[in-house]
Amino acid sequence: MLRLIDAGVLAHPGAQTIYHAVAHAWTDETPDTIVFATPADPHVCIGLHQDIDREIDRAYCERHGIPIVRRELGGGAVYCDRDQLFVQWIMRPSRLPVRVDERFRLYGAAIVETHRALGIDAVVRPVNDVHVGGRKVCGTGAARIGGAEVVVGNFLFDFDTETMANVLRIESPLVRDKVRRGLERYMSTFARELGAAPSVDVVKEHCRAACARVLGEPLVDGALTDAERDAMAALDARLTSAAFVGEPGGLARDGVKIHQDVWVRERTSRLDDTTVRIAACVHAGRLEDVTVRVGDESFDRLARALDGAPVTEAGLRAIIGDELTRGVDQWVDAVMELTKAPETPSGVTT
Repeated sequence: MLRLIDAGVLAHPGAQTIYHAVAHAWTDETPDTIVFATPADPHVCIGLHQDIDREIDRAYCERHGIPIVRRELGGGAVYCDRDQLFVQWIMRPSRLPVRVDERFRLYGAAIVETHRALGIDAVVRPVNDVHVGGRKVCGTGAARIGGAEVVVGNFLFDFDTETMANVLRIESPLVRDKVRRGLERYMSTFARELGAAPSVDVVKEHCRAACARVLGEPLVDGALTDAERDAMAALDARLTSAAFVGEPGGLARDGVKIHQDVWVRERTSRLDDTTVRIAACVHAGRLEDVTVRVGDESFDRLARALDGAPVTEAGLRAIIGDELTRGVDQWVDAVMELTKAPETPSGVTT
């Protein structure tokens, strides 16, 4: 049996804690479950392995009344509000593929089918995104919680890129502006793709049918058990507690990830006793939205020349050599540093 719980609109932090509750209350009798939930209130959700003081501007969130919750899944910080519909799978391990990338592909297939039923040409972008024309419309996460395997994601009816850029802890105003532009360019929503967002009920109808086809079984309407409700009440407190939210994390991201192919990064170097700052969006190995500053001076001509350039030593040397007469190798090294930013998880998903 596939149980469908349509939880409707849930006050913070219910839209996050409901799937945790089903997983933590899991028994051998618990049916495989799919949850639809919409957050009533704006909030920020951080990943299990993140460090809140490294990732989130807590002062901004406090000034604007945006609470923070930590989930028991990995990945990055996300801004959530009522313009989103969460789709959460809580399953026994035998229901899902063993490999996590195959689980993402299975879950993504249902998200893709739903978009296509609405006339949007979505595709799964491995490992765990769904894209439309190179723009991210859904990111997913997976983890073992309690006795269940969990896979979650969401539909974006609209998205507040301004607030998303502001809740992140970004010291440089230059980088924050690039993050905002990157979000606007490389994320998309129902409203953007269709001109106007469909109703939540229509999306739920199509998603229900897609999940049934992908999982090979019809969904049966159900509700939380008493044990699951009790677990949810306890998790409402735990996942928002200062102790849990403030736990130090080991996931370090050197830059801001827009989606798997797009990062915004800034580097500072010393060239000829002068501070050089280079900031750019790195999209699939190419530079976009480049800013170059030497001391207090902007090198706009060099920035324009680098815009659209592939990040290869030979290509950069040719471009920079046309613009500068000395220090070319140092400049090439400085720009190449924009791509040298691996994630360094400790004990470790969108």
